[in-house]
Amino acid sequence: MATGVLTLVQKLGSLVTDEVNYLLEVKPEVESLHNELMLMTAYLKDADAMHNKCERVKEWVRQLRELAFQAEDAIDVFVYQVMQKRRDGFVWKFTKYPKLLIDAHNLRRKIEDIKVKIQKLSDLKPTLEIHPFEEGNSSAQAHQLGTSGDKNFPYIDVVGLQSEAEELANLLMQEAPLGRFSVVSITGMGGLGKTTLARKIYNRGDVKRHFDCQAWVYISKEYKMRDVLYKIIEQVMVLSEAEKVALASMEAGVLETRLSDFLKEKKNYLFVLDDIWATEDWDRLKGSFPVPRNNQQCRVLLTTRDEGVARYADPIASPHKLQLLDEDKSLELFLQVIFKSPVDRDAEASLNEEMKDLAKKMVAKCDRLPLAIVVLGGLLSTRRRTVVAWKNVVDSVNWYLDSSNCHKALALSYVELPSHLKPCFLYFGLLPEDTEIQRERMIRLWVAEGFLEPRGNLRMEDVGGECLEELMQRNLIQVAKWKSNGEPESFILHDLLLNLATSEARKGDWIKGGLEMLKGLRELRVLGGEDGLMDIFGEALYRALANLVSLEVLYLQDYGIGGLLPSFSGHAHLYEINIVGCINELPGLPWSLTKLRLACTHLMEDMMVTLEKLPNLKELILDWHPYEGVVMRCSATGFPKLENLTLLYFDWLKYWVVEEGAMPNLRILEMNRLFGLKWVPGGLKHITTLQKLTLVMPKEFLERIKEGGEDWQKIKHIPSIIPWEVEIPEINAQHLDDMENRWFTRTGEVIPDDH
Repeated sequence: MATGVLTLVQKLGSLVTDEVNYLLEVKPEVESLHNELMLMTAYLKDADAMHNKCERVKEWVRQLRELAFQAEDAIDVFVYQVMQKRRDGFVWKFTKYPKLLIDAHNLRRKIEDIKVKIQKLSDLKPTLEIHPFEEGNSSAQAHQLGTSGDKNFPYIDVVGLQSEAEELANLLMQEAPLGRFSVVSITGMGGLGKTTLARKIYNRGDVKRHFDCQAWVYISKEYKMRDVLYKIIEQVMVLSEAEKVALASMEAGVLETRLSDFLKEKKNYLFVLDDIWATEDWDRLKGSFPVPRNNQQCRVLLTTRDEGVARYADPIASPHKLQLLDEDKSLELFLQVIFKSPVDRDAEASLNEEMKDLAKKMVAKCDRLPLAIVVLGGLLSTRRRTVVAWKNVVDSVNWYLDSSNCHKALALSYVELPSHLKPCFLYFGLLPEDTEIQRERMIRLWVAEGFLEPRGNLRMEDVGGECLEELMQRNLIQVAKWKSNGEPESFILHDLLLNLATSEARKGDWIKGGLEMLKGLRELRVLGGEDGLMDIFGEALYRALANLVSLEVLYLQDYGIGGLLPSFSGHAHLYEINIVGCINELPGLPWSLTKLRLACTHLMEDMMVTLEKLPNLKELILDWHPYEGVVMRCSATGFPKLENLTLLYFDWLKYWVVEEGAMPNLRILEMNRLFGLKWVPGGLKHITTLQKLTLVMPKEFLERIKEGGEDWQKIKHIPSIIPWEVEIPEINAQHLDDMENRWFTRTGEVIPDDH
C-alpha cells in the first residue's frame, strides 16, 4: 500500500517547516528527500490501485514502502539523538559535538543511498504500464463525497423485512407469559440481515412504549460477563459520571445484584443479545439476569448464526430463520443502495436495458447475500452512472471473482477503495469482534497514525470525519449509535467485513514469517494465556522484542517467560507500552515513552523510583494489583511532564509520599480502591495544575477529604473533586496490618511522614 510513503511525506514536510528545527545541518538532504517522494506519490496511488492485479507492481510498491520505512527510521533516530542532547542542555553550537557531527554525516549517506534507490524505482515506471484512475474513481471525486454537506446518511434497509419485523414485534409484546424468559430468536448465516431486522424491531415506537426499559448488547466470541452487565446497566439506568467510573471497575456479581435490584421495580423490559455463538453463552447470560416476578415480562430478542443455539434458548418456540434474497429482491436492494434520494429514484426508473443488465450481472456475483449486495452497491454509488463506468466495475468483478463467491465481492470493495481510505478501513481490523468505537476516538487514532492527508484549510479532525463519511457511503462500516443532531456517534464493523480488514492487513509486508524477522514492525500485541504457546515461543519472542527497535506501540498480556522482559531503553520510537500480567521487575524503558499502563504486574519494588525519571511520560495507568508494596514515593523532581495518573486497586498500599515539586503538570488524578491508604499525599497541595480528582475510596478515607476534614486543605484548590464510597474487601481488611509489618521487617524502612 501507499500508506507508508504518504505518511513519511507528511512527517518530512512537518520536520522541514518545524520552527524548533531538530534537523540542524541535514535539513537540505531531508528537504530533497521530501521533494523526491512528493513527485512519486501521485504515481504511487495509481500503482496502489493495481496492487492486487500485478505481481510486478506489487513488488514495486513494496520496495518503495521499504525505502520509506528505512528513511523514517534513520531520521527518527537522528531527531531522537538531538532531542536527548537538547534535553540535557548540550546542543548550543552543533559543531562542538563530534558525535552529532558523525550522526549527521551518517544520515546524509543513508539519505543519498535511499534517493539513488528511489531513482532506480522511478526509472522502472514506464515498464510497469500503470495507468491513472479513470475519472469516476479518482481520489478527488472520493474526497468530494465527504464535502457535499449531506449529513443525513440513509439507513440502508434490507428489502422485505417490514412484515417480519411486524410479526416478531407482536410476538415480543404479547401478554401471555412464556416461561422464565420469552425468547424470540433470529437465525441465519452472517450477512443476511439478522442485526438489521433486530434493530428495526428494537427501534419501533410501539416496542419502546410497551417496555419500561430496554438494552442492546453485542455478544462477541470472547465476551466478558462484567462488560455485558455494565452495558445493560448503562442503558437502563440514569448514572452520573462518578457512578459510571465506579461501576466500570465492579465485579460481575456486584453488577448483577445492582441490575436485579433496579429491574424489580419495572413491569416490562427487553434485552437484545446480538450474535450469540454457543449454548454455553446463553446459559451464562440467562443465569445473570434476574428472575421475572409479579407478572413481569422479561423479553429477550436473540440473534445467532447457529440454529441449535436458538432452539436451546427456547425449545418450544421456533426460531425465525432468515433466507437468502431471491433475484428480484436482490436487484431491488442493489438499486436501493445506489439510488438513495427521491431524485435518484427517478433516475433509477430511467435506467436503460443495458445498465439494468449490468446491474443484474453484478448482483449475481453476490450469491443473494444482502451484505455483499449492499457493499457492492455502495461501491457503485460513488461512480458515475454511465454504461462505461459500470462496465469497468463489471470487468473488475469478473477479474476478481473466480466463481460466484460473495466473500470475494466484499474484497473487491476494498480493492476499489481510493488509496487514502485503505489504511483507514484496515485500522478497523485492529478492533476486537463486535467492538463499538466512538467517532472521535477513531479519528484521533487515525491522526496519531498519520493516515490522514491534508485537505486545504480543513483541520485533521474534519478530514477524518470526511473519511468516515466516505466509508459509510460505501457501506463498509455501520453506525452503531446516532447523535440527536443526526450525526454518527459510534461505529461498528460487521464481522465479515472485520475478517476482510484483518485478512487484507495480513497481506502487508511487515509479516514475513518468524518472530525474529519482523524488523520493521511498528505495533505489536501479544496476547498470551493458558494454552502453552508462551512455553513454545517465549524465548523467540524475548529475542524478537529486544530487536524490534522500530516499535512504536507494544501491548503484552500474560507474557509468561518467568516474568522476564528485555530492555526497551534503546527503542527510540516506542511511545506507548501496555503490560498486563505478572512480571518480576520493570524492564528498561525508553525516554521516548509518553503512555504506560501496568496491570496485574504484582511488582514487589516501588516502580515510581524508575517511572518518575521518564522525561516525556504524560499518561500513567497502574491498575488491578500492579504493586504489592506498602510504601510508594514520588520525589521532588519526578514525572516532569505527567498529565494523567490513574491508581486502581492497590491491595496493600498504605503510605503514598508525594514530595513538593513532583508531577508539576498533573491535570487528572484518579485514586480508586487504594484500600489501605492512610491519607491524601501532602504534595498534592503544591500541584496547581490539578483540575480533576476522582476518589473511589472507603468511607473512612472520604471523611478526611470533606470540608473541615484532616486532608481538606491538601485538595481544596482542585476545581473538580468526585468522591465515591466503596467497601474494603474482607480479605484486605483482615491482612492489611500483617502485610504492613512484613513490609517494614523485610525492607528495614521506617514509617514515612506525610509531606
